[in-house]
Amino acid sequence: MIGRQTKASLARLAAVAIWADEKLEPEEIESAREMARALGMAWGGFRTALMAEIEALMSDLDREGESIADVIGQIYLEDGVDPLEVLGCLVRIVVSDNRVTLRELEVVHGVADALRIPPILVTQAIVSEVAPVVSGVARREN
Repeated sequence: MIGRQTKASLARLAAVAIWADEKLEPEEIESAREMARALGMAWGGFRTALMAEIEALMSDLDREGESIADVIGQIYLEDGVDPLEVLGCLVRIVVSDNRVTLRELEVVHGVADALRIPPILVTQAIVSEVAPVVSGVARREN
């Protein structure tokens, strides 16, 4: 079972990924639900924490120019929570609405940096999520 500190950190990370483009998309919330399930958390409790974090981000207009590290704050992941799995979940949130902004990419890279995940693994995570979407579009256009 995921502890309170880890759940709070994961909710914050998911909220930052969702709100990076300053839009609250249903696909992103559904991806956050999948994140909770993948990491062994009950959706109800995670959803409550997630929505509180999103509301905090939405109401804090003083974040302009603030670094990603400042926005995400201290990340606590207990033993047994794989940082690469967390990164993969965040990438799925970011790409779930079929649009990826530069700010969303900054968030993914900032989280990876905070989790000490090398940039090449960030690229791999992004490509593994985007490639099926791109190849699906290419097939439909042909």
